[in-house]
Amino acid sequence: MARTQKTCHEKGEDCGRGRVNMLDISSVQRMSFEMGFYELVYFIEEDRAAYVWFILTGEEVPMR
Repeated sequence: MARTQKTCHEKGEDCGRGRVNMLDISSVQRMSFEMGFYELVYFIEEDRAAYVWFILTGEEVPMR
């Protein structure tokens, strides 16, 4: 899971870059899809809380 989270976080940063509010999850998913970042779309869909945690703190979610 850590590898997938890291990859998704990197893609999220590429996707965001001032084009969309990173807390506007629907817009992030749409832009990610348009840019071909399907793994990020899936990650947000499967673990929205982990995505929001990363956006707010810059850290991966602690082990649950």
